[in-house]
Amino acid sequence: MEFDFACWRCGEGNAVWGEPVTSWWTQRYRLPDEWDRWRCGEINATPDD
Repeated sequence: MEFDFACWRCGEGNAVWGEPVTSWWTQRYRLPDEWDRWRCGEINATPDD
């Protein structure tokens, strides 16, 4: 599933792919801790919430 986060530097949205994690009661996804913004080249951190 894709999650959309805004880059801290350029403010543009960026889709980050979340890997499904097996769970009995809810749908959960594992997101990378950091990801590269392809347009400006900055490294961004995934928010905790």
